[in-house]
Amino acid sequence: MVCWYWASGNLGGHYRDLSSGRGLVNALPWTTRQKNLSAFALALEAILIDALMEWEDIVSGEIGARDITRRRHALMRLRHETEAKHLPTGLPVKKKLSVLAEKDASFYFERIKTGG
Repeated sequence: MVCWYWASGNLGGHYRDLSSGRGLVNALPWTTRQKNLSAFALALEAILIDALMEWEDIVSGEIGARDITRRRHALMRLRHETEAKHLPTGLPVKKKLSVLAEKDASFYFERIKTGG
């Protein structure tokens, strides 16, 4: 689906493909995206607090494998619902930063595993 919108204040406009989230994000005013991202960040902070509490229970050995899986899925569902609410067109991913984050997380967990 192609939709017409005015690109800026000039007389010309641009066609954007709004069937994908990227076209829609580009058509939204910057302040709207900023508000959505800000609300999403605040909601993620609340989820992070819950995840840290769950992690402390796991590390202390207070819960079993089945409960760990259930709690992990509950946190995943919360994150998904939060993203769907605040970023209905999706969260843009920069591949380079994503790879760096994965390497950093792997290094962190290896250090915990080896006790270093």
